Amino acid sequence: KVVVFGGSYAGSLAAWFREKYPNIAVGAIASSAPVLAEVDFKEYMSVVNDSLGTEEASQALDELLTTPEGVKKVRQMFNLCDTFDGTDTLDVAYFIYHLSESIGIAVQYNTGIDGICGIMNNPSGGTPLQRYAKVHGYPGTKRDDCYDYKYTDLVKSLNHTFKGDFGTRQWTYQTCTEFGYFMSTNVKDCLFGHNVPVHYYTQQCIDVFGPQITAQTIQKAVDTTNAYYGGRQP
Repeated sequence: KVVVFGGSYAGSLAAWFREKYPNIAVGAIASSAPVLAEVDFKEYMSVVNDSLGTEEASQALDELLTTPEGVKKVRQMFNLCDTFDGTDTLDVAYFIYHLSESIGIAVQYNTGIDGICGIMNNPSGGTPLQRYAKVHGYPGTKRDDCYDYKYTDLVKSLNHTFKGDFGTRQWTYQTCTEFGYFMSTNVKDCLFGHNVPVHYYTQQCIDVFGPQITAQTIQKAVDTTNAYYGGRQP
């Protein structure tokens, strides 16, 4: 007999294992376990936003991304390559997702929070958006070794099947065919604006795994997962 333990997706596995195999697991500790599969997992960003939200910075970034002059300032502040012109919504989503990921990791794993708050609460670091750029390690000035956020490059990386990959492609496949868990920014006053819609994730599913995957098949897969495991009542 064992007690199973897990956090996040592994927490869901722990709960499901206990439910399916009570003859083996006498208990389960499911920490922050999203047992309800969802296509639009906006609750994730909602928690991140409530924990480390900075409305001024996100509003400023959103506004800058709406004009060519503003995009130029964003390229300067975040040291982006000139190929980033703000017109491709998937490129913009990829860039914003990268920003959200590092903040989300800090909240999810409780690491680096003091450093983030130290920068964001220091007025000498410039405007809230300038401080936000510094949180992510961007120099605040344009350099030759710029950051190139191209959605097509993301798709190429997810198509790598070489030995030694740490599982990003595999997890992406699971989200496309079982769970959803697409961490959109469909949250009011979101820290990261509203540039990462569900479409950003569903398009990855299609571009990486083929046209047989659609928004409809993803929703059906999520419904099947909840029917099998029981959703919030496993």
